[in-house]
Amino acid sequence: MRSRHLGQYVGLAAVIGSFSIQDCSSEETVPYWKREAKLHGDILSGTMADMEDIYEYNPRVPPKVSEYENPVVNVGINVFKIKEINIATSIMSLNAWLRISWNDPRLAWNSSDPRYFNVNQTVFKASTDPEITQVWVPDLELYNQDESLSSMADKDALVYPDGSVFWSRIGNIGALCAFSGIQRHPFDVIECTMDFSGWTRSAHFADYRLMDPPVSYQETGTGKSTYQEYAVLKGKERASISHFAYPCCPGEDWPTLSFTFVFERKTTNYYQRSLVLVMISFTFLAAAVFFLDVRCGERLGYGITVLLAMIATEIVASELLPTCPEFIWIEVMSFGSSLFATLCLIETCIVTHIYYKQRPEDISEHISKSDKDDGAEDFKDCVSDEGSLVELIDNSSRLDVFPPGDNTSFFDCVDNSKARERHSPTRSTLRQRASVKLAKKLQSITTRREKKEQDIAENRAKRWREERGLNIESFRLVQKIDRISWRVFIATYPLFLIVMYSTLPLWSDKYAVNL
Repeated sequence: MRSRHLGQYVGLAAVIGSFSIQDCSSEETVPYWKREAKLHGDILSGTMADMEDIYEYNPRVPPKVSEYENPVVNVGINVFKIKEINIATSIMSLNAWLRISWNDPRLAWNSSDPRYFNVNQTVFKASTDPEITQVWVPDLELYNQDESLSSMADKDALVYPDGSVFWSRIGNIGALCAFSGIQRHPFDVIECTMDFSGWTRSAHFADYRLMDPPVSYQETGTGKSTYQEYAVLKGKERASISHFAYPCCPGEDWPTLSFTFVFERKTTNYYQRSLVLVMISFTFLAAAVFFLDVRCGERLGYGITVLLAMIATEIVASELLPTCPEFIWIEVMSFGSSLFATLCLIETCIVTHIYYKQRPEDISEHISKSDKDDGAEDFKDCVSDEGSLVELIDNSSRLDVFPPGDNTSFFDCVDNSKARERHSPTRSTLRQRASVKLAKKLQSITTRREKKEQDIAENRAKRWREERGLNIESFRLVQKIDRISWRVFIATYPLFLIVMYSTLPLWSDKYAVNL
């Protein structure tokens, strides 16, 4: 009997084993895509085998299990590359991967279930647009955004059997930064903080926390910062959590994740060559007016030209700097250099005024009447050539023939008619004597006239110098002022440069990173 029952039991076990082997073989023959497709359909329709109630998955409802448990959402950033850092507009843009992970029990399944056998992961369409997404996603927003996080590309969310969800998106994260460390420009190391938090749901529905590690960097070749103005200082970043409460939602906690990135300027030498050294060179060129003669009419124009060139350089630099009430190192350097150049130009105006002082009277009004030629022109016109004299002598017998007007010059030449009669026995002798006497008289008048003209020129030059201040005392005073001005400049401006560079470590705001 026992042997017969034992045989029955063995036969029954063999039958059961054959059925189980047949079922396993049939499960393995089902294609993988069918099992994953069935998983998708069952999750979204709510027909999972272990669910008591059948309901359709609602992507607007957060995965909150009970009133005492808040869904935890971990956030991390993987920096790929710097897209833009604009100091003038306070904008920073990073090309990064925004990584978010959470747990949604509604998406869990049993990977050993024959219907989902060996399906260890799957993906669902995820988007910030509720009309597109298939699963619930946190409404994470960047508070100091230049562009919304919704502008990032929509990517599928990776889901695991235990309900864990990992959602990674790539795109540009643009932030309006309160830059710190900018005061040391162009020797600055700046930092920018980005604040992330929920927009609609508080921590009761999405408790945001930092991923471990919160910040990572892409190490591939294309992720390197080459030929860029800034580079990220790896290892100097900071991440923290702050909690806030808003009047709209009393009793609710709003966690805020702060990511602070530190950037080092790689173009310090460029700014020194293009701005700092240019301004210093222009300042020394402006001081070169001290070596130009005040009588050089281009001295004032040269100083104005150098000052205008410095202003043009400042205009170019202003496009690269923010307009702010704080003092920036390079702006103070530029302003100080322009101030020294302006003082050089003012000194040029002062010495020019000293040398060329204007009087209300005109110099021509002070030329005395004695400077005018007294009768020389009349005599020269009257007896300008020998023919005129001969004509006068030929008519000497007629005493009524004389040149019209004042005949003083004439009588100085031929004395009077009686003298001509006494000393002119013959016509030829009279002509000869008169020619010799006329030649001597003309020579004497010419000599006297040249001396008179020379005296007049000297008097005019003297009065011109006296009226215009062009005496040697004024010129020596101008030279003395130029020498003193140059000594003051060469003693103060290099001292100004030394002070600016020596106090460079002090040009740092309270938010800057102490590196």
